[in-house]
Amino acid sequence: MVTDIRNQHPQVSIEHIELNDKGVAKLVGHRIKVEHIAALKKYHGLTADQIQSEAYPHLSLSQIHAALAYYYDHREEIDRQMKEGQEFAERERQKQQNDPDFQARVARMKARAAERK
Repeated sequence: MVTDIRNQHPQVSIEHIELNDKGVAKLVGHRIKVEHIAALKKYHGLTADQIQSEAYPHLSLSQIHAALAYYYDHREEIDRQMKEGQEFAERERQKQQNDPDFQARVARMKARAAERK
């Protein structure tokens, strides 16, 4: 279920933004979260034009600008989501590093790849 947020935040141009069932902002009709677009701006310094040409050529500039506008109006929340995602990824990476079954699978894949060369 998605929530129409136009009435909740009328000061923002958000016709391209909706909240998913977890309350996370995403682009209407896509699975692309606002945080994904914001991360390209924040961590990689990409402009809206670069985000479109290099990462999301199927999106319009207005969709990208709407995502960035939503990010700027909800920066603390989106930054928290990005931080939580990074922390989750790090925890999972640590689990994999300490998992002998995972390490054995990686070793088998590397061995098969070496055999193909």
